[in-house]
Amino acid sequence: MLVSTLSIVFVVLLLFGIKANANFNTEKILSLENEYNWGNNDRVIELSRKYDLKSRNATYFTNMALAKKGRLADDLLEFYQPAASGLILPVVPDENWQTIFISNEVFFLMGDMNLAQHSAMLGNTFSPSQRSSRMIKRLAEINLINEDSAAANKYLQMLTNTLFHKKWAEDRLAMNHASASNKWLTEKRAQIPGTDTLRKSNDYLASLNFLVRQKPDNLIALDYLLCNHLLNKDLNAFRKVYDQYGRLLKRPVPSIYSEALLIKLYSLQASKEEFTSYSISPQKINEFVAYTKLFDQSKGDLNALKERFGKSYWFYYHFATILKK
Repeated sequence: MLVSTLSIVFVVLLLFGIKANANFNTEKILSLENEYNWGNNDRVIELSRKYDLKSRNATYFTNMALAKKGRLADDLLEFYQPAASGLILPVVPDENWQTIFISNEVFFLMGDMNLAQHSAMLGNTFSPSQRSSRMIKRLAEINLINEDSAAANKYLQMLTNTLFHKKWAEDRLAMNHASASNKWLTEKRAQIPGTDTLRKSNDYLASLNFLVRQKPDNLIALDYLLCNHLLNKDLNAFRKVYDQYGRLLKRPVPSIYSEALLIKLYSLQASKEEFTSYSISPQKINEFVAYTKLFDQSKGDLNALKERFGKSYWFYYHFATILKK
């Protein structure tokens, strides 16, 4: 009997200790990070819907998963967006090492290998014990893409001496010395700008503009630039970029782009021909008319609009508050 009582007390204390000390939100973010790194983008999106975290880092992985699936501009506002800070994580002195550690992912995704390398080196520097096999793997990949065989070889040789990354490194070493590129390398090299420019490492808007100017068909970089303007409520900059690059793409107008364009065109009292030229769907126009009517009837009451239009850009534009540091 005494043994049973002690066992129950032990279990209760153990559960209490776990609950008191575990950070379950951090665990959830790590699960998003893990699924993203394994390329399970659908799973990232599924878990993000389930967790519904109000976390910039969770949003960061969700946005990248959406971008990989070509859904960023359609589903952006289905998830928590802390203005534009969930698109690119800042690499600044007051950030914690975990944020700096994962900051290279978005640059690598968009094809900005210089900033990806900068962030990966910082991630390695600020890692516990100032070393990370994951950052070494990323640096090897970057140099493979940049066709710097000597640098890639250096990082890959380091990884051949590890237990868990030896096979991965040997496969990439063979790729490094192969005469023909594989599909992954070809696709990543196609993203790289043909030239470079002087820019501050934390001027992300300048970097996005540079990537899009160099490679207008880089859809991920273009969507990140356009979404950055929208989340910062800069409709003038959004329309300028969309007119210059977005209208050239042969795809239906993404949902939030349609909604933002309708706001801008309506405010300018654009002609019917101008509205028509943007190929916005009639259904979206009807929804905008309904939103405007309800906004006027309710005198801009947030609660009256939230149930039907809470995930729209119109709702975000009217009610989201952007905090300035």
